[in-house]
Amino acid sequence: MSDEWSDRDLVVALVKGEAKAVEVILGEAYCAPILRALSARFHLDREDLRQDLLIHLMKDDWACLRKWEGRSALKSYLWTVAIHFCCQRCRIMKRGPRTCALNDCDGRPVEFKDKTQLDPRTATATKDYLAAILRAIEKLPERDRLMMYMLTDERSVAEIAETFRLSLEATRTAIHRARQRLKEILAEGGHDDA
Repeated sequence: MSDEWSDRDLVVALVKGEAKAVEVILGEAYCAPILRALSARFHLDREDLRQDLLIHLMKDDWACLRKWEGRSALKSYLWTVAIHFCCQRCRIMKRGPRTCALNDCDGRPVEFKDKTQLDPRTATATKDYLAAILRAIEKLPERDRLMMYMLTDERSVAEIAETFRLSLEATRTAIHRARQRLKEILAEGGHDDA
């Protein structure tokens, strides 16, 4: 079945939304062996993983597959995407319900007080402050904004560097400068304790 499709033709057909291409990519030639291996490795239900991975691949009009440049086999690329997806899913399941998390430049979480230690006035002030931070992030230039969002999504500096194709040192510098801009924006908004 996959013999009638080259990797590049399959990606083009998927982006165009051809149902046959979806069947091929989820079949034995591409995703089925990956799903078998990963569902066993990560102790996930194979059918749930299949559906979630398909949704992940389809997200933003197949943006994930549009990034494939053809330097490796499509199956190898899908394997990498699937592993990253499973690892992310396991991290989310492991950490439980999300609060707002920020990492410092070395990837260590910035400590916030436990919610149970806050009185109602402090909790309201913290909520307002976090809302102010999110509004300030929106005012940053696009690259800085994306870096801040990746930090709040608990991405490592190495992952951010890979995304922006920067060295680790350049990424740390860019994050530091973005934080300085963020502090300036917060100070202008009356939040001098940033």
